Amino acid sequence: MSPPVTFCLFVSLLLPASAVAEECPVQQENDQNTPPLFARGGKPLARDIRTMVVHNDLKDRCIVNTSQIVTNLTRVNQAENTVIYLICVFPTPIVIRPDLDPEFVPEREVYMLQIIGCSFDKSSIFAITSLAEFKTFVFIGSLIKGGFTTLRDFRSESLKSVFSFLHVNIGSSNESIWTLFDERDAFENMGEISITNSHWLDLPENISSIFPNLQTLDLPNNGLQVPHSNFPWTQELLYLPNNLTRTGFMHHNYAESESLSIPNDIFRRSMDMRENNITDLSMFEFHGLIHMISLRNNSLRSLGKNTFSNISGIQTLDLSVNNLRSLPIGVFRGLSELRLLDLSLNELSVVSGDDFTDLTSLLRLNLANNKIKCIDNGSFSSLQELLILDLTANSIQTLSEQSFPLESVSLKEIYVDENPIKVLPSFIFYVRGLKVASFEHTHIAFENFTDYLLNIDMNRVLMSVVKSASSPDLSNVFHQSKVPCLVNLGHSNITNLGFQIDQKNMTLNTSLLLLLLHFKWEFTANPIRCNCRINPLVSFVIAFIKNNSIVNEKELFGSWICQSPEELYQKNILEIEMNQTFCALNESTCPSPCKCYERTLTGNIIVNCINYHLKHIPANMPLGSLELKLCNNNITHIANMAYLERVKIFDISHNYLKSIDPSVFQTMGKLETLNLRSNHLIRLPQTMVSLGAKSIMLSGNPYDCDCHAVWMKNWIETNKNIVTDWDLVTCNTLQNDGNMVVKVSKAEFICKDSSINDFNEIKHVVLPSVATFVTVCAVIIAIALIYSFRIEIKVLMFIHWGLRPLDNDTGNNAEEIDCVVVHNSSDSDWVLEKVVKPLEHCRSNYTVVDSDRDFIVGYSFQQNVRNLVVRSKRMIIIVTGNSMPENIAMSWSIAQEKIKSTKSSYGIIVTHDMQKHNIEDKDIKSYLKHGRYVDSKERLFTNKLLYYMPGKCVNQEYHNNTKVSKSASDSGIPFGGSIFNCTSSVSYATSNSSLTIECAESDELVITCTTDLFITYHDTDMDFARHGLLPLFEAKNYDVCFPDRDFLPGPSREENILNSISSSKHTVLVLSSLYMIDEWCLFTFRAAYEKSLRKTSNHLIVVIRNDVDISNDIPDNEIKHYIRSYVCLKENHKWFEKKLLHCVEYSHSSQSRGLLPKQSLVTEL
Repeated sequence: MSPPVTFCLFVSLLLPASAVAEECPVQQENDQNTPPLFARGGKPLARDIRTMVVHNDLKDRCIVNTSQIVTNLTRVNQAENTVIYLICVFPTPIVIRPDLDPEFVPEREVYMLQIIGCSFDKSSIFAITSLAEFKTFVFIGSLIKGGFTTLRDFRSESLKSVFSFLHVNIGSSNESIWTLFDERDAFENMGEISITNSHWLDLPENISSIFPNLQTLDLPNNGLQVPHSNFPWTQELLYLPNNLTRTGFMHHNYAESESLSIPNDIFRRSMDMRENNITDLSMFEFHGLIHMISLRNNSLRSLGKNTFSNISGIQTLDLSVNNLRSLPIGVFRGLSELRLLDLSLNELSVVSGDDFTDLTSLLRLNLANNKIKCIDNGSFSSLQELLILDLTANSIQTLSEQSFPLESVSLKEIYVDENPIKVLPSFIFYVRGLKVASFEHTHIAFENFTDYLLNIDMNRVLMSVVKSASSPDLSNVFHQSKVPCLVNLGHSNITNLGFQIDQKNMTLNTSLLLLLLHFKWEFTANPIRCNCRINPLVSFVIAFIKNNSIVNEKELFGSWICQSPEELYQKNILEIEMNQTFCALNESTCPSPCKCYERTLTGNIIVNCINYHLKHIPANMPLGSLELKLCNNNITHIANMAYLERVKIFDISHNYLKSIDPSVFQTMGKLETLNLRSNHLIRLPQTMVSLGAKSIMLSGNPYDCDCHAVWMKNWIETNKNIVTDWDLVTCNTLQNDGNMVVKVSKAEFICKDSSINDFNEIKHVVLPSVATFVTVCAVIIAIALIYSFRIEIKVLMFIHWGLRPLDNDTGNNAEEIDCVVVHNSSDSDWVLEKVVKPLEHCRSNYTVVDSDRDFIVGYSFQQNVRNLVVRSKRMIIIVTGNSMPENIAMSWSIAQEKIKSTKSSYGIIVTHDMQKHNIEDKDIKSYLKHGRYVDSKERLFTNKLLYYMPGKCVNQEYHNNTKVSKSASDSGIPFGGSIFNCTSSVSYATSNSSLTIECAESDELVITCTTDLFITYHDTDMDFARHGLLPLFEAKNYDVCFPDRDFLPGPSREENILNSISSSKHTVLVLSSLYMIDEWCLFTFRAAYEKSLRKTSNHLIVVIRNDVDISNDIPDNEIKHYIRSYVCLKENHKWFEKKLLHCVEYSHSSQSRGLLPKQSLVTEL
């Protein structure tokens, strides 16, 4: 019997009876039209893909028989490379059941297995891999316990043929992936291993003997703190089995895409340690033959001088996304075979001249997204093979040609985007073979394009664009390049493309021509001004387009777009005619504040007075023909001015014109265009008929169609070709308003009766109306002021006379707590000083509970709040910033229940450092309109707060200089102990529904608990737990279980943890950044959290170390939820020890069955 059959029979005996319960629905697909991956003897091996999609559900595990997989394999085809995809729709565990009578599996040169999205135990893995001699095995899923996990003598023979293994843990694995490989075996064929999202502690200690010929050890995202020091343990290359080679397609993706140059029949030698916790390599030294190393995204801060000095063959080195601020001298010395170096997304500020001297084979250098300000001369000069240099997103202001390999014929692309560089370096035109020079999003601006061209060394430009630098024939340099070098200046500050053609200076013209024939200038999104200065350049370019010296002009000049002036916005500069352009005119007679321009061809003077709030037309104008633009002002009348006879264009639209001097139109003998749109004209002077204008616009005015306007109707009807908006000109008749003038009959042009009587309109109408209006306004203003400042008035009455008009409490004031203050912990100091202290030190000595100071650690924020709401007279919500934290919003929601049920003024909103209208919560916004609201910037802030508190006595004004003894607001927790009442349920006096709070510790728990406290921590936090927490509890005679001291030998770590949690009244968890990524720590957290939920107690008490930034993403979702929802204690908390002891004493004290008096804690503090 063959080994696979024997193995299948063996597996079938071990499967539980429940495994035959239900089969998984399986969908099978085939695809033979795929490019080959391997070849032998130069002949590619045909590849086909067999896909099985398992449609398991989220409820129960199901079964897939190996016969279904084998049936798919036995189909006849000519492929020599078969890939099996097993894809699970959901991560519910799946059992692979071996067939007792398996079918024959045809032989193939290469079998490949890929499992995606599945959860398997080892028995299922072995059941699949035993079907054929798989050469590659990819497992993207999770390995769970079960099957063979109890058989210590089982050997994983089915994986002996695998030469490439990749695993990405995407589920809740509880079994180490390394357990698939028996430590007593040697997997000599294994050349590549890649394990992602596992844990470095799972790495076998004797890994070098298990995989003696291993070439690649990739361990991304495994929590590594240092690379594996023993790898590589063999210096011999490993060849693909059976004389296989990679095809060009496979080799490109496997090696060339990583800039590796290796034979296509060997394994690459790689160490991929991306996304680990390797921060310091100053004392670490890599060794041996390694082709590729990746340390990307490790928060790496330092390298050592010899970190890479003992390795050979290195071709790709990725150090990107780290915190490197400098490079040790000689750190890359001797790496002459390096082809790719990625230092992007670090904090480098200087590039030294000898940093890259030895990297003579370097093809790609990435220094993007650093803080580089200075690049020393010679920094890149030795990189003669360099293809791509990326300096994007640094702080570079200037570039020296002494830093770059200008003699190189290899350099193809330079990227200097997103730098504050102001001048385009001329050396980019000297690099022979350069295809891209990108300077997007820079500060480059051609202040004088002509001077810039004159400063370019044209001899060096000629040498860079000539076809053969050794040939004296330069005729081809004046032929347009088929693939011009892209000079990308998009999104920069280029405004001026002015160029002065000088027929005597042929060098200048030749320079421009060469730069247009061999370089494509990209000006996308630049603020280009298309004034008269662009005309020489436009004429120059168009001349060479017409004689076909320049072709494809739309592609070359498509980004040369005008942004100003307004009439040329978004037009391509090659489409602009010369008579459309103009330039600024420095003329002393230009009226202020207007601006004057001169048109290029006609010489007309444009006077731009648009939107200057002018009330009159200017009195003086420059000499010459005028184009007046007076639109969008406040002009009401046009008076006759001498300069009007020189006006050709007169635009006075969108003003407040009511009248025009009749002689104006007689003066405008040269007028060509008149625009009177959108004014307040009711009639026009009849002298308009004498105008010789070619275009007149009159619409948007409230003309009167009376007996004086009949001429206008006749004139418009006969001059529709001149009055371009004739169909929009309307007028008002005695019967109707807004009639089209040309459609109003002559019979309707009637004048009103102009008889005058003795009625004095001012005396009898205007003056009485004004007096009445003023009186009414004064009364309204007085009422509005009283209403607007009604609260301040009430507060002043309360301060001086102790009166609370209309604001006395309606309840019985039976609650023992006067006030609960809820706020964000970041505002604790301000709240204690400005809110809590004034309330506790006033004459009423209010009992105040502060959320940051007094809430019981271990209970949820909601539990704390609900218990306090039913036992307090007031709740003060402190709202700060532009958004409201979830806990504050929840507190307000609970407070509203009491407000609605008791109809009391229970809630008080206090805003601090924010405007009232910026509050986004709809419920709070609605309450602010009618409820109690105080802003911290109000002068009567403290007094208003006291006014809103329940009344105890009069004259409640708070004095900052009142002498008080040191109290809890200065030194500790004043209330705390009376937050929870475990004896019974409590309810609102007037509410039909009660809010119940269960006892923090049930009787069952008290009986079974044998220790008071169990302290859990990560190994790195043991000193803090031992010296900071343990003495604190033992000084109070608490029985503490400390893992490193009290865990029993013999039982497993899991049993010790579960027993300690079960037998302890409290679990004190020390949460640090490393705790959240440690599997055993997370297991402890979940077990303790589950007990807290089950017992509804504060069993779990979380102490947060200072290195945890709770504002950033926390990797574990359960911990993130706990921190957001439960009251935790930070290591740097003001009352750390007192608050920690109190949350433990509270649940242990005999008084926890009832209310603790306020002084029970204050006295101790």
